[in-house]
Amino acid sequence: MKKLSYFVAGLLLFSSFVAIGIGKEAGEVENANIFDLRDAETIPFEVIKLGEGKRTTGLAGNVLVSIDSEDDDQWPAITQDPDNIVVTWTHKASILESNIGLGYSQDSGGSFTAVLVALEEIAMAEFSDIAYVDGSNYGGAFDGLWGVFGGPMDNVYGFYRMTDITDDTTYEFSSWTGEAPDISYVAIADHTWYNELNYDYTGPTNMYISYSDLCSLDGCPQHIITGVDDTGAITGGVFYHDCQQDLDTAPAKDCDMECVHDASPEQTLEDFVVLTWQYDDPEEGSKIVFKRIEFDTEPDIEYTPYEGYIGPGTNPNVGASGDNVVVVYTNGGNIVSAYSSDEGDTFATSTIGPGKFPAVYMSGSDATCAYVNEGNLYLVKSEDGGENWGAPGRINDVDGTVVEGENEIDIHSAGVVWTDDRDGDKNIYYSPVGNAPFKPSTPDGPTSGRTGQSQTYSTSTSDPNGDDVSYGWDWNGDSVVDEWTGFNPSGAPVSTSHTWNADFTGEIKVKAKDTNDDESPWSNPLSVSIPKNKAVTYPLLQKFLEIFPNAFPLLRYILVGL
Repeated sequence: MKKLSYFVAGLLLFSSFVAIGIGKEAGEVENANIFDLRDAETIPFEVIKLGEGKRTTGLAGNVLVSIDSEDDDQWPAITQDPDNIVVTWTHKASILESNIGLGYSQDSGGSFTAVLVALEEIAMAEFSDIAYVDGSNYGGAFDGLWGVFGGPMDNVYGFYRMTDITDDTTYEFSSWTGEAPDISYVAIADHTWYNELNYDYTGPTNMYISYSDLCSLDGCPQHIITGVDDTGAITGGVFYHDCQQDLDTAPAKDCDMECVHDASPEQTLEDFVVLTWQYDDPEEGSKIVFKRIEFDTEPDIEYTPYEGYIGPGTNPNVGASGDNVVVVYTNGGNIVSAYSSDEGDTFATSTIGPGKFPAVYMSGSDATCAYVNEGNLYLVKSEDGGENWGAPGRINDVDGTVVEGENEIDIHSAGVVWTDDRDGDKNIYYSPVGNAPFKPSTPDGPTSGRTGQSQTYSTSTSDPNGDDVSYGWDWNGDSVVDEWTGFNPSGAPVSTSHTWNADFTGEIKVKAKDTNDDESPWSNPLSVSIPKNKAVTYPLLQKFLEIFPNAFPLLRYILVGL
């Protein structure tokens, strides 16, 4: 395992093995659903281009996302589609104006292109969260990015989607009919695609927190299922309100969710959503709420049989993979991990260490948690489902610049993003959560030549830990490294020469590895054509040169060259 080149703090980690039971038996559910059905309305918008393609990588791989933004940017969220790392955030143009920021990277996070989206007639579009939705894996008709946001000044429940973030003609922004009084939080998660049995809506799900007229409740958690038909058109949405018949959950704040599917495209009880949020109990203080929604059992957030309190705490964030669930939160100045191996039916807890405002993601039994402590961002990993955690490593490469606050960091397998004030105002920064170098730049060099002729190609990349980098070249298009260079400083351009001794028409590409043998993805390819040399013969002249071997040396040289 690679030793991370971070500032490491030595912390003693311990576990508490007290099981926390969640929920009740499914047969105990009494359903009198409190819901409303809404239609979607299109919102006109303007796309404002910011910076493009700037690589601003520091020693630890900190990359500026909100490029050339002149105002404060905060509350980032991150996801990944098949071609891009994608980040969204809230752009605070003024006290009374907010826009949605979008950034994407096509080189594994080495650089970002950024835009702002200004919505007509919505002065403040805030809290933007985003996910990759692969509906076709579950029989649906939409694959792409799906985001949600709130309009607190205009009382708007908002959402958006796009099939190609690099092409703003695919962008669609919408709002739900009716009002969203005092909307304050939103959440969505990757792979969110389910069928809701009560009203037969099939599509993505998400959360909003706002005042509920149906419940007469401030800070009411709401779980929404959007209907998408076989053509990809939106047919409406059902809003389930948690009116607290079985469990006190509001006023709620700081919600999060995660989606789990089994291998089958058909919906089963192994396809579910886990939800968490902070409930501010007026008598006992803040508590962490956990709920699991199995859509074939009970899709209503209020009546799910799988619900309960994990314990006292604030600012929860959830990760889930298969049967494993981890909820991280703050309690008593420490980051706490509540972990489960039975889909959240029971939890035990362990303490990660001092900090606040954590975020987590899971893959199998591996969990990665990011959190803030004294103005710095730390990353820590667990390989046993959240019970035991390693030593934390610092991510930000300028000391004390990480903004502390709700939802100022987010983490994904594609990387971690956070709000940073190193530039004077607030900006969004990115760093990978792995250790491998970034994807190298596309090889730069001649696209044609001839056999026996040396050709020179250049490329470059950076390593997130500042390690030296070696480049592996694929000269024949078979995705196998034919030649590794020596090690070079991170970020320094490197040139390599190659001679083809036989004809070749195809693509060359390059990858990078660091001094710990962590390898990058392959670069984008460069098409090259090296035709076979044509044999040109002159029989009479060749006979003459054989008789007079030392005559006309220049002519002999030209003929040999042919």
